[in-house]
Amino acid sequence: MELIKFRVRMYKGIIDSGWIDVNNLTVFVGKNESGKTSLLKALHKLNPDSSESYEIEKEWPRTHRKDLKPEQVVCQAKFRLSDREKTALSKSTSFVNFPDTVEVSRNYAGELEVKFEGDIFRDKPEATDLNKLFDTLPKTPEMFGTEFKRWIDKYERDMMRLAHKGQYDRLRAAAADPEIYLSDRLSPSLARRNIEIEFIQQYHQGLQNLIQELERLPDTQVRAN
Repeated sequence: MELIKFRVRMYKGIIDSGWIDVNNLTVFVGKNESGKTSLLKALHKLNPDSSESYEIEKEWPRTHRKDLKPEQVVCQAKFRLSDREKTALSKSTSFVNFPDTVEVSRNYAGELEVKFEGDIFRDKPEATDLNKLFDTLPKTPEMFGTEFKRWIDKYERDMMRLAHKGQYDRLRAAAADPEIYLSDRLSPSLARRNIEIEFIQQYHQGLQNLIQELERLPDTQVRAN
């Protein structure tokens, strides 16, 4: 991919740089402390070669502290795709004439979003369809008590959030072994613990069935973290 333009917003001394065109040779000219390094740092953190991320408490403009919000996009960048890249990507969709460009953005929360021009993916699954799938999961028996049920409910909400966002890779990872998330919440009683583990195993199987059905629903726009 070839970077062709980028934009930085709400980063250090930069409120909105506007779209900046990038060519084979792009030069930034300005006085000291005018924001040249900040522009490049924001662009670097869009996809850094390390775990370096945007730090909202340190990098949000001081004059706009009252507007602080993690969902604020810091950097957007538009890339031109090569013919080879378009061919490889087209194999993942039914789109024949793949667009020439792709736009990538990252916000202060660390969420990376990838957008293609045109309707290259199928429509996003309806929320009601996703909710119906989650309704098929085993319900927590009352005998387990409120604490265990509370953690099952929280785990399920986390799974639903990932599904609604279309983050299926993270959903599969989180659903791979629910006992990892719930083992600390098991009853100290051996008899009760065995029953709870059996329920978790049933719940796990229900999740796997749900994911299989989910993958048959229309796909979402690509989004990674």
